[in-house]
Amino acid sequence: MEVLRAGCQGDSGACYLPSMSEDDGFVPPAAEQEELLAGLAGLMRRFGAEPWVSSPLLTPSPEFFPDRWGGGAPSLRRLLRRLLRYAGLESLAVEVTVYGIEDERAREGQPVAGRGGSLCDLWLVSLGGGAARFGAEGSVLADPVAAAAAAARATAQAFRAFHRLYDANGGREQRLVDLTAVFLGFGLLTADASLRYVSRGGRASQTRQGSLSPQAVCFAVAARLATVEQPDTKGLKRLLGGLQANQGAFVRRSLMAISARETPVATTLGLPPREAWPARRSLAALAGPLVADEEDAEAREEAVEDRGVVGKNAGKPVFRVERRSGGRFARLAVMATMILGGMATRPQMGELVAMSDVMAAGLGLGLVAFLVGSLVRERRCSEPKCGASLRPEMTICPRCGGAVMGVIKHPRERLAAEEALRGQEGASGEQA
Repeated sequence: MEVLRAGCQGDSGACYLPSMSEDDGFVPPAAEQEELLAGLAGLMRRFGAEPWVSSPLLTPSPEFFPDRWGGGAPSLRRLLRRLLRYAGLESLAVEVTVYGIEDERAREGQPVAGRGGSLCDLWLVSLGGGAARFGAEGSVLADPVAAAAAAARATAQAFRAFHRLYDANGGREQRLVDLTAVFLGFGLLTADASLRYVSRGGRASQTRQGSLSPQAVCFAVAARLATVEQPDTKGLKRLLGGLQANQGAFVRRSLMAISARETPVATTLGLPPREAWPARRSLAALAGPLVADEEDAEAREEAVEDRGVVGKNAGKPVFRVERRSGGRFARLAVMATMILGGMATRPQMGELVAMSDVMAAGLGLGLVAFLVGSLVRERRCSEPKCGASLRPEMTICPRCGGAVMGVIKHPRERLAAEEALRGQEGASGEQA
């Protein structure tokens, strides 16, 4: 992929980039670009330009997130409190409930406000009485970068709920949540999480967050860069250094599209002249220590809990989940082929790839991946928040400390296996 050089200057957000058609799939269609800018302009009219021009553009780094991360619910609570401070909602108390696989039934019964279609592992449950209540999948605790992105989007939900913003069209509301996250300065976090390919412990997977496409989120981020940061080549490289290659390319091409607009994007957004902008918010104050709101006993309990999953199951039974990887390999191969093929079906350099050829290639590669994956057996700890790799000879999980008591085919079989184990122990006790 071509490496683009870029630079921006002036209140209009004019940028200097190589010419490139928006039909290359790297930027949203023109109509969607206008929709995105209209959504941001609506937030400007409601809240003024201050959140857009004065808030820092956050990256997942200690500069903006100095709080310790232990991988437990207290870490997640601190992360949300930090983001609420960035959003101007520091006065809200934060409550977090973390769900594991076995909590599916309880999770469905929660009065989840606005969760429908949120496409996120961390969501706002309710807001009231001076507190924001969040729910989270246990899996979000495994990766602090992914947790920061999910928490950023959930904070945008809280921001909209606090200010009584809600679109009755659920799909449109979810798109506005994504735009609100960019508006608050969280765009680099959520853009990278909008589509991620991750590999952990030998397992590859694709994750999505939010309702907007990666191209759409990156276009909104580019609007922020073009109007506020206006980075030179080195500055742009630094800002985009934490993004995946695709998202970095999407932002660069979006800057090109913005520079080619007849109406400057700053005008479309309704930004005042730069000399009338409010001062930037102090990062030293925003990233300073959080005010302690727990009693000493709770603080001590939190310090213990914040170890996360390490040693959590010492002396407790866990199981080794053994399954073949054919299905997962096939899904990844098909998804990757369709995504890349979707871009290749657009006219580029005088060539056109038929979608039927892409589908055929995807099915063929999917079959090959399935056959190859069927030869690969993965072995993992059944604890939902652990998932450590387990060799057949291991009797203790090296991460959560659980005693490996048997083999199951899927994590969802864990509770039934534990009940069967207790039954066996009870029968043994009666015989004795």
